[in-house]
Amino acid sequence: TPPPTPTLTTPTPTPPPFHAGIYLYNGDTHDRGSRRGWRTDKHLGATLGYRTKVNCRPYHGQERGDNEPRLNWLHFFCPGSIEFDVDFNRSVFDSRFLEFEYRKFLGQIGFVPGMAASVKATLGPVGLIAEWNGAINDATFTDDLGRNVDIRPSAWQVSLNYQFDWNPSVTAIGAQGTYFAIGYSESQDLTGVKRDIGGELTRVGFVPKRRFLVDAGEWVLDGLRVAVEYSLIWDYPKNEGGTGNTANGVFTILTYEW
Repeated sequence: TPPPTPTLTTPTPTPPPFHAGIYLYNGDTHDRGSRRGWRTDKHLGATLGYRTKVNCRPYHGQERGDNEPRLNWLHFFCPGSIEFDVDFNRSVFDSRFLEFEYRKFLGQIGFVPGMAASVKATLGPVGLIAEWNGAINDATFTDDLGRNVDIRPSAWQVSLNYQFDWNPSVTAIGAQGTYFAIGYSESQDLTGVKRDIGGELTRVGFVPKRRFLVDAGEWVLDGLRVAVEYSLIWDYPKNEGGTGNTANGVFTILTYEW
């Protein structure tokens, strides 16, 4: 019987190590006293990054007189990858959260540039993500309580992930099988401000001062994932405009892909 006809396969090309880009967008921030509208010289951003991947080869035991391939302990963390990214945005208050919460004060705030830096690394079944986002200039305005506000909002977070029953064919931690994740984050100058909503002064634009997360999930069926998350948050202290309270909660997430 003749052998079957070979199947044509196209190998996945290796992405280039460096990537960069410049983009324009139609934002809602504007200079003090000017009309809303697109400013091509100020509604812009840029990104620059580097990524690399490390594949491990099995250690052969010829030196020990053994022709069978062997793996040393380093192969537990293989293959590995690491990616660095740095981003710049001319108007950090055009981000979704800040734009929505501070929309009444955008005319006073004007254009406040922001930056972000992140690193994402995988070492076999272990994943690490660290990120910082924030404004690089102060935003000054007067809230509806008549207070002069001077803030430079920023936040950082770090998370550690682990994939159970890991094997080199896993393309992303959490994409299959059972996984576990733990994370911690902090914010600065995001205690919120007072805004008049329907004649009542309401605190808006705030996030937790600190947050701790634990997450575990499993793909119980093909395309069906069940996850449970525990969250513990700390609000800003009273002397900074917060409540000083803590809160915790448990959340369940059901994901179906088809």
